[in-house]
Amino acid sequence: MTFLHVKDNPLDELLSRLGGPASVAEMTGRRARVVVEGDSRRLEPRNAFLGDATLDTVNICERDHFLQGRKLVAIISGTPLYLINVTSPNSGCP
Repeated sequence: MTFLHVKDNPLDELLSRLGGPASVAEMTGRRARVVVEGDSRRLEPRNAFLGDATLDTVNICERDHFLQGRKLVAIISGTPLYLINVTSPNSGCP
Protein backbone atom coordinates (compact mmCIF):
# COMPACT_ATOMS: atom_id res chain seq x y z
CA MET A 1 0.00 0.00 0.00
CA THR A 2 1.29 3.45 -0.92
CA PHE A 3 0.52 6.46 1.25
CA LEU A 4 -0.09 9.89 -0.19
CA HIS A 5 1.42 12.76 1.77
CA VAL A 6 -1.05 15.64 1.91
CA LYS A 7 0.23 19.10 2.78
CA ASP A 8 -1.05 20.82 5.91
CA ASN A 9 -3.88 23.31 5.73
CA PRO A 10 -2.28 26.75 5.14
CA LEU A 11 -4.04 28.17 8.20
CA ASP A 12 -2.73 25.34 10.40
CA GLU A 13 0.76 25.81 8.93
CA LEU A 14 0.68 29.55 9.66
CA LEU A 15 -0.66 29.00 13.17
CA SER A 16 2.09 26.46 13.87
CA ARG A 17 4.88 28.70 12.56
CA LEU A 18 3.66 31.64 14.67
CA GLY A 19 3.78 29.69 17.93
CA GLY A 20 0.68 27.50 17.99
CA PRO A 21 -2.65 27.90 19.79
CA ALA A 22 -1.01 29.06 23.02
CA SER A 23 0.50 32.09 21.25
CA VAL A 24 -1.93 32.89 18.44
CA ALA A 25 -5.53 34.12 18.77
CA GLU A 26 -7.47 32.32 16.04
CA MET A 27 -10.76 34.02 15.20
CA THR A 28 -12.21 31.90 12.42
CA GLY A 29 -15.23 29.79 11.64
CA ARG A 30 -13.29 26.55 12.11
CA ARG A 31 -14.44 24.06 14.75
CA ALA A 32 -11.09 22.21 14.92
CA ARG A 33 -7.46 22.66 13.97
CA VAL A 34 -4.49 20.42 13.33
CA VAL A 35 -1.83 20.83 16.02
CA VAL A 36 1.70 19.84 14.99
CA GLU A 37 4.09 18.65 17.68
CA GLY A 38 7.36 17.39 16.22
CA ASP A 39 6.52 14.67 13.71
CA SER A 40 3.02 14.06 15.07
CA ARG A 41 -0.22 15.77 14.17
CA ARG A 42 -3.51 15.69 16.02
CA LEU A 43 -6.93 17.18 15.46
CA GLU A 44 -7.91 19.45 18.34
CA PRO A 45 -11.34 21.04 18.81
CA ARG A 46 -11.03 24.83 19.11
CA ASN A 47 -13.26 24.81 22.21
CA ALA A 48 -10.96 22.37 24.05
CA PHE A 49 -10.11 24.93 26.76
CA LEU A 50 -13.76 26.02 27.19
CA GLY A 51 -15.56 22.68 27.24
CA ASP A 52 -18.91 22.91 25.44
CA ALA A 53 -18.52 26.57 24.46
CA THR A 54 -20.00 27.74 21.18
CA LEU A 55 -17.80 28.87 18.31
CA ASP A 56 -18.79 32.51 18.96
CA THR A 57 -17.72 32.18 22.60
CA VAL A 58 -14.37 30.70 21.56
CA ASN A 59 -13.80 33.56 19.09
CA ILE A 60 -14.74 36.16 21.72
CA CYS A 61 -12.30 34.62 24.20
CA GLU A 62 -9.58 34.55 21.54
CA ARG A 63 -10.28 38.23 20.79
CA ASP A 64 -10.06 39.06 24.50
CA HIS A 65 -6.76 37.18 24.87
CA PHE A 66 -5.36 39.19 21.96
CA LEU A 67 -6.62 42.55 23.27
CA GLN A 68 -5.29 41.78 26.77
CA GLY A 69 -1.86 40.97 25.33
CA ARG A 70 -2.00 37.31 26.39
CA LYS A 71 -1.64 36.36 22.70
CA LEU A 72 0.43 38.70 20.53
CA VAL A 73 -0.70 37.48 17.10
CA ALA A 74 -4.26 37.26 15.76
CA ILE A 75 -5.48 35.35 12.70
CA ILE A 76 -8.90 36.58 11.60
CA SER A 77 -10.75 34.77 8.85
CA GLY A 78 -14.47 34.51 8.13
CA THR A 79 -15.36 35.93 11.54
CA PRO A 80 -18.38 38.21 12.11
CA LEU A 81 -17.20 41.80 12.45
CA TYR A 82 -18.86 42.29 15.83
CA LEU A 83 -16.18 40.05 17.31
CA ILE A 84 -13.31 42.28 16.25
CA ASN A 85 -14.94 45.72 16.50
CA VAL A 86 -15.31 45.63 20.28
CA THR A 87 -12.24 47.12 21.93
CA SER A 88 -12.89 46.49 25.62
CA PRO A 89 -12.40 42.84 26.52
CA ASN A 90 -14.75 41.98 29.36
CA SER A 91 -16.35 38.63 28.66
CA GLY A 92 -15.00 36.68 31.63
CA CYS A 93 -12.99 34.22 29.54
CA PRO A 94 -10.44 31.98 31.27
